[in-house]
Amino acid sequence: MKWINTKVEFTWDSKKQKYVETDVQGYHYSGLIAQCGGGGGDSFGSGELVSISGSLEGISHISMSVGDVLLSANITGLPDTDVASEYLLWDYTGSAGISSQVTLATSSIESINTHSRAPSDGGMFSLVCENGRADDIILTEAHPLLVWSGSNDMNVTSSGKWYFEYVEDMHQDFKLLSSSLEPVDITSITEFTGSVTQSFYRFDVEPFDVYFVEGILVHN
Repeated sequence: MKWINTKVEFTWDSKKQKYVETDVQGYHYSGLIAQCGGGGGDSFGSGELVSISGSLEGISHISMSVGDVLLSANITGLPDTDVASEYLLWDYTGSAGISSQVTLATSSIESINTHSRAPSDGGMFSLVCENGRADDIILTEAHPLLVWSGSNDMNVTSSGKWYFEYVEDMHQDFKLLSSSLEPVDITSITEFTGSVTQSFYRFDVEPFDVYFVEGILVHN
């Protein structure tokens, strides 16, 4: 992903459920447009389990309410914002390991946004990873997950970095972060084509803007 300081206009694409950009006065933006809160492009399936502090089982998105407490994390240097163009610029390349930058904590659900997608709408993905769960994770294209991109030697500063990436731009050779603060291999990322309309949920959580879904760290 490449962000540049430029002047653009945004329009809402109701089919993709995200903002798309328009070039203005010869300026150009290269990369994805930030999802600006609650539009529906960054959501999880209703049955995906949210990790709860002190519990290994988790609770499904559909069963949670505003005010519920979930397992979260305080990440050193991560901007305290829901504005994607700000938190997507954060990364960690140090040799001390990502666990030195992440402290487990709890956050509360401030708001819940929902939307539905028919099979023909597209933009739905199935993520399978080595998180110890039997089922895949169903989520929409613009939900950001914490990923490692680089070599398998994460203790070498120049070998890669940790950062937040949209699901649709992730690759199978990326790694995710578990609730035990260990890297998790990705088995597959494929477009999901179900036969029925799917319900998706997006949580806004505070005071920390990240939480764990199916044991994997994601941004809200």
